[in-house]
Amino acid sequence: MADDTSDESAAPLTDVRDSILDRSRPGNVAPRCVLIAGATGGIGASFCAEIAGRFPDARLIRMARAPQPLKPLHDRTVDIQLDIADEQKIRGAVARIPRNIVD
Repeated sequence: MADDTSDESAAPLTDVRDSILDRSRPGNVAPRCVLIAGATGGIGASFCAEIAGRFPDARLIRMARAPQPLKPLHDRTVDIQLDIADEQKIRGAVARIPRNIVD
C-alpha cells in the first residue's frame, strides 16, 4: 500500500511560506491584517513571529486554545482564545475581533 503522506511533487513548507511572504513577487503585497489559528503550536508560533518580523505594520490576530502563554510580539497584536472543536466558540472568537482592526 502506498504512503499518501509523501507527495514528491509537493513544495516544501519553507518554499510555500516564502512564496506567500515574498513581496517582490507580482501580486504579493504587504498584508494589513493576518489571523493565525493555532498560534501556540510550533508552526503557528513560528509563523506569527515571521509575520511580525517581516510586516511590523500589519495587525496580527493570534487565536489559540489558551492564549495566555503567547509571547508578546508587538503592540499591533490581538490575542483571542479559540477552541476550534466548538462551533459556538468559533462564533464567539470571531465576534471578539475588534471592528477597527485595520484602521
